[in-house]
Amino acid sequence: MRVRLSTIWSWLALAIVLIWTLLPLYWFLKNSLLTPDEIARFPPPLYPLDPTPAAFFNIFGFEYEMGLCCKPDVGVSQIRTTT
Repeated sequence: MRVRLSTIWSWLALAIVLIWTLLPLYWFLKNSLLTPDEIARFPPPLYPLDPTPAAFFNIFGFEYEMGLCCKPDVGVSQIRTTT
């Protein structure tokens, strides 16, 4: 069965639009998870070697501590006192 040329062009256009849309989203997410040392490195890494959510905590005014995720009582006690 022969594939039409218009079908090939349609799939090629769809692939270009998907890359055009998803590449910036990947770039933003990748850069948000980079450490300051990885940001300053040249050439920049294609993916975060040691991803950290510190940037998201800092945006909202919280100081990020590495051991925060290992302390489950902190979040529970904050929820109990606010409700």
